[in-house]
Amino acid sequence: MKFKCQCCGFEQEFANGEEAFENGWDAPPHFTGYVCCDLCPAVCIVLGLSHTKAHAFWAKHGRPPDFGALCVPDDQFPDIGEA
Repeated sequence: MKFKCQCCGFEQEFANGEEAFENGWDAPPHFTGYVCCDLCPAVCIVLGLSHTKAHAFWAKHGRPPDFGALCVPDDQFPDIGEA
């Protein structure tokens, strides 16, 4: 079953919604109205970084492979425009 993040468009294959949820996705059956990958909520909620800046950075340099790659202090986050 393929899931697509409704925020950044990243797609990943899982056996079912439970497996997606266990891998950090906001996915059915736990979240039924919005499917979101493991990185999108972390960008703004956990790290306090600009979601718009993060998506622009990912579009230019590629999406980070995991949450650990996101751990960059906001003042070191590349200046790619206003949020």
